[in-house]
Amino acid sequence: MIDKLIRILEKMNVDWEIYFSKSQVTSVKFRKIKEIEIERSTHKIVGGVGVRVIVDGYIGFSYLSGFSWSEEKLENLVKSAYKIAKLSKNYHPGFPVPKAYPTVKGLYDKDIERLALENLISWGHDLLDIPQSGEASIGSEVREREIVNSNGINVRDRSTEFAMHLYLYSKGKGTGSHFGIYRTLPNVEREIINIKENATWEFELSRNAKKIHGFSGEIIIEPKALASIFSIFLPNVLAKNVYLGKSRFSKVGEVVSSENFTLIDDPTLEGGTNSYPFDGEGNPGRRKLIVKNGILTSFLADEKYGRLLHIEGGNASRSYNSTPEISTSNIIILPGDSALEEGVFIRAVYGEHTANSITGEFSLNIELGYKVQRGEAIPFKGNMIVGNVFEMLRNITEIGKDVERIGAFIAPKVVTYSKII
Repeated sequence: MIDKLIRILEKMNVDWEIYFSKSQVTSVKFRKIKEIEIERSTHKIVGGVGVRVIVDGYIGFSYLSGFSWSEEKLENLVKSAYKIAKLSKNYHPGFPVPKAYPTVKGLYDKDIERLALENLISWGHDLLDIPQSGEASIGSEVREREIVNSNGINVRDRSTEFAMHLYLYSKGKGTGSHFGIYRTLPNVEREIINIKENATWEFELSRNAKKIHGFSGEIIIEPKALASIFSIFLPNVLAKNVYLGKSRFSKVGEVVSSENFTLIDDPTLEGGTNSYPFDGEGNPGRRKLIVKNGILTSFLADEKYGRLLHIEGGNASRSYNSTPEISTSNIIILPGDSALEEGVFIRAVYGEHTANSITGEFSLNIELGYKVQRGEAIPFKGNMIVGNVFEMLRNITEIGKDVERIGAFIAPKVVTYSKII
């Protein structure tokens, strides 16, 4: 099919790109009120092909779902992309050219591909074998990608993913959750125990938590809450937002945090949730220091905005039915040397979508927090944490030595000044 499409595109005097993807997804969702029940079980194969063409400097895109098409459908796909490019005012400077690709280990495991539905059901029951009411999901995925363009890029890869999630609740009292995402099959029994222990710990704190009076001062932000707060900061380091003036930053070199803080985007991380050898346009995955010792050092870019800002791309994410968008991969905050055993901890927040990423102002609901005094944890929830993400970064005083992985967000606890109301 790809060969047929290439022959059609090569007859035209345009720059072109083909993106093909196919995913086999198996998932099972469980719930437990009195007994464990399977709520839904699905197996689906999704994918298709997308074509981009550049005509007189403007780009057009069209796609087809499925995996078998007639010659006529492929010709119409190309004609559609060409017509959109002719009518479009969407300038594009060109597609990537071939470069050396990194070897990224731990992204494919035949044991995940061979998993049977019976395995998932058995592990799902183990996951939800708890005293509380709850929900659980477990699933596996096998992905294939292929990118070919008129500049000579011709790359393909095959990867796997296995995921488990547990959510515990008691209506009107408390909740707790935890999850794990793996690119190679872990020791599942051990991971199930870990997920249950973490979700149960959160649940026990949550059901005893009450709203507290306000607090202002040093607060310890845990990785789970930090991931939510950083979703307000990260749009400012996307090259598209920088180019269009929708970022707080216009150039690298600015002081953005205390000097003990370093932030990395790394798609080459072995076994990383969002790792890849090449991005959605065929550029190599690159480890980028976004903030080094408090100084803004790079932006994340796709091919278009990389060229416009004269920086390297490699951060494009997409599906067959969408055009590339700049995206983070694995976000890593380097650990410090603090133990951070006592103080006011923020475990989980929500509402970050209401924040202003350019000004950095936020007011987030505290889903779970706790004070630790003389070894005793006193939980709270229902308050709000208010502040400004840029001020919070500049006010970091300590960074924890232990790192936690929340999907593609890998970070220690961070101490900064903030306000709880």
